[in-house]
Amino acid sequence: MTLEELKKRQSWTFDQKLDHAVATVENFCSRLQGRVFVSFSGGKDSTVLLDLVRRFVDKNCPAVFCSTGAEYPDVVGFVHSFDNVIIIKPAQTFKQVIEQRGFPLVSKEQSHYIRQARHTKSEKLRALRLNIDGEKRKFGFISKKWRYLVHERYDVSEECCDILKKRPFKKYCRETGTRPMIATTCDESMLRMEQYVRRGGCSTFEKNKEASYPLSIWTDQDIYTYIDKFNLRLCDLYAKGFVRTGCMACGFGAHIDKERFNLLNKTCPRVAKKILCYENHGTKYKDALLAAGCSLPHELLDL
Repeated sequence: MTLEELKKRQSWTFDQKLDHAVATVENFCSRLQGRVFVSFSGGKDSTVLLDLVRRFVDKNCPAVFCSTGAEYPDVVGFVHSFDNVIIIKPAQTFKQVIEQRGFPLVSKEQSHYIRQARHTKSEKLRALRLNIDGEKRKFGFISKKWRYLVHERYDVSEECCDILKKRPFKKYCRETGTRPMIATTCDESMLRMEQYVRRGGCSTFEKNKEASYPLSIWTDQDIYTYIDKFNLRLCDLYAKGFVRTGCMACGFGAHIDKERFNLLNKTCPRVAKKILCYENHGTKYKDALLAAGCSLPHELLDL
């Protein structure tokens, strides 16, 4: 599998992608002998995947939702409106992760590189992340714009997703012997594209790590095409102007999505005030967000 092959598949027609996704689900369910579930977040992508699986392959397939405590109330209500949804929870809260690990800023990739540059004992890795030799690389290093974060007194980390979501799902898989189908798409990031290539396609059958990503080659437009084609009901947040329905406090991409925290404040003002005051090494989350170029409501600037 190569990036060129992935891009070719991404250029397929919607009907070709739909057939491919259904075949991927059928193959995964068959090889795992039905010991599967849909990882359900309540967002549009996982809503599409859950519908696809239950519509075309197994109407009784369970969904699993990880309740981190950082989801919008609309999302929680939407998830509970579905049948056969299993609720799991993480061992820590978002506040605890912020205090102990650091703020989720910029992107998962950049936060990962920043955390490594700050805390690694390997000078070679640190030099790579800071691109000290000045080599022209496409990825693997901290962008010049964000290198200041390596020297701030607060930590930056991508680990919130791992602690709050991935670990609870891994625990669930160990305890139940079931494996997930996940609604991520490759067009979300270069990292996702690299993972697809390394897997060799939409599914991996490595022992004890089996997982499937049936919508990998889909684009955002394909997601909406499916929604329109089958008249899918989505979480109410989308009708309120939200483009994403994940963690309320997520700072990944917030420097680009200027409305994110404005919408949070408008929808859940008490929660917004609480979250923006979370601290890491004496710095409030709101101050780290502002320094990164994120837009915050005026009434929250003096918290």
